[in-house]
Amino acid sequence: MSQQDDVHAELDALQSDTGLGMQDTEQLHYTQAVLQEAMRLYPPGWVLSRRTIGPDSLSGYAVPPGTDVLLSPYLIQRHPRHWDRPGEFLPERFVDAATDPRDQWIYIPFAAGPRHCVGESFAMYEMTVHVARVARRWHLEYLDEGPIGIEAAINLRSRRGLRMRLVPRH
Repeated sequence: MSQQDDVHAELDALQSDTGLGMQDTEQLHYTQAVLQEAMRLYPPGWVLSRRTIGPDSLSGYAVPPGTDVLLSPYLIQRHPRHWDRPGEFLPERFVDAATDPRDQWIYIPFAAGPRHCVGESFAMYEMTVHVARVARRWHLEYLDEGPIGIEAAINLRSRRGLRMRLVPRH
């Protein structure tokens, strides 16, 4: 069974046929794991910047106050020290996220700490609803060969459009 088939099965098992409320989407553990894994591999904010407010050190290097420090969720979330098979799309790694011993600072698609995105819960809800609405009716087929090329602009995005075929499920 494919990952898309697993999403379809989870949606088919959901009792609600009406609009999806927050409680409905919270039952879609695998669908949310797919979204989390997509955000791990392709975080829209591929680089974050912070400015030091006082003297500090980073990996043994002195960092004076007022220094701009750049962090890359794209690189951190693909680092082999923290992720088994880091380049592979494996939603299963997020299915039991509550029991995962992974450090909270290595999965940061919505940033972390005091500058953490206040819209994370809403964004996850909205993405889950969109995926569910499409996946209930359609099976998606990627039409191009090979991986999707990406470019790092203000946000991480595909280099060209994604050619997909929508195949009715029922």
